[in-house]
Amino acid sequence: MGRQRVERVLVTAALIAAAAATAALPASAGQDSPPQCAAGDLTVRIAEGHSPSPATSRLFMVEFKGREGVDCQLSGGLSNVRFFDGANQQMIVPFLNYHHLTPPHEKVHVGEYGAAYVYIKAPKTGSIGFPVARMSFDVPTAPKSEMSTTWPSTVNGPLEFGKIMNGVS
Repeated sequence: MGRQRVERVLVTAALIAAAAATAALPASAGQDSPPQCAAGDLTVRIAEGHSPSPATSRLFMVEFKGREGVDCQLSGGLSNVRFFDGANQQMIVPFLNYHHLTPPHEKVHVGEYGAAYVYIKAPKTGSIGFPVARMSFDVPTAPKSEMSTTWPSTVNGPLEFGKIMNGVS
C-alpha cells in the first residue's frame, strides 16, 4: 500500500508540474493576434463620410468588414489603385501622395463586429470631375489580392489616401 501511495503522489506531482508549466508558457500567436486577412475573408464598401473641412474637401471611406466567422487583421495601405467609369474604362485619377504605404502601420482587428477603414480626402471643387463608378485595388494580404467595389459619386482630384486604421467617429 505504501508503494501505491508513493506512485499516486508522484503522478499527482507530475500532473501539477505539467499544469504549472503549461500555464507559464506564453500564449500562442494565434491567441494573441489573429492571422492576416485574405481578400476572401472580407467585404468592402465605399461611402462618402463627413469631412472635417466640408467647405474645401470631401471625405470617402473604404470600409472592410469580416465575413461571418472571420477573425483576422489588416495593416498597411491600399496599392495598385485603379478607377473605372460606368463603361468599365480605366480612368487616370491623380494622387498627391503615397505615404499610406510607408510604415509604421496600425494592426486593425477585423471580424464580425470589428471593421477597418481607409479614409480618402478629395477636393470639394476642381476643374475636372471624374465620373468614377468603381475602384479596384490590392489589399495587403498574404498573398496580395485584388478587391473591387462601387464608388458612390463623381470625384475631383487629386486624392489623398490614408492608411488602414480603426474607425474615427
